[in-house]
Amino acid sequence: MTFLTILMYMGIAELPAVEYYWIMETRDPQVANLMSSKRFRRLKRVVHFNDNTELPGTVDRFFKVRPLFSFLNSAFRREPQTPQQSVDEVRVAYKGKTAGNLRQYIQTKPDNWGFKLFSRASDDGFIPTWCYTRGRLRWGPTVKTCCPLTPEQQSMRASSQIVSVLASTMSSPTTTAIFADNFFTSLELVRYLRPELQYRDSQ
Repeated sequence: MTFLTILMYMGIAELPAVEYYWIMETRDPQVANLMSSKRFRRLKRVVHFNDNTELPGTVDRFFKVRPLFSFLNSAFRREPQTPQQSVDEVRVAYKGKTAGNLRQYIQTKPDNWGFKLFSRASDDGFIPTWCYTRGRLRWGPTVKTCCPLTPEQQSMRASSQIVSVLASTMSSPTTTAIFADNFFTSLELVRYLRPELQYRDSQ
């Protein structure tokens, strides 16, 4: 848990190189006091989040990190949520070569290469839950495993499925306003949200 805490903190308090969190001139006590640089590097080199012996034959492209995703999603959803939420795309920058077609290139984005996630975010900036797709918007076995879809959800277009899945994890749907732009919205989505989650659409 300490290792994950450090990784998330590094994503917020960025320094030019990992070593900078420990060297005297730029030492960050939020990191250096929790773990030595030697132990951090060792853990980073050997860390695994799933049993690789179960990998052969799986269709899940996120197999190696699924337990981590599930753990974080579950933990974040337990936090108090504000009454205003929004659904949108989130880009995670990644320039490595080992992600295959999970990594996407979008010329118009500041970070051209990376992963595409879809999140439900609070108006204070906190992201209590997210889901992911493989490449372009399509819901294959990967997403169905972590975000099971009802027959009604499966009949929706993919962008509306995203809102319906993320909205279903709301703790207080009747007292929460959820916002999404016209890429996600559709008449079928409104018809689904009203009876299922007692949402009211704004006119």
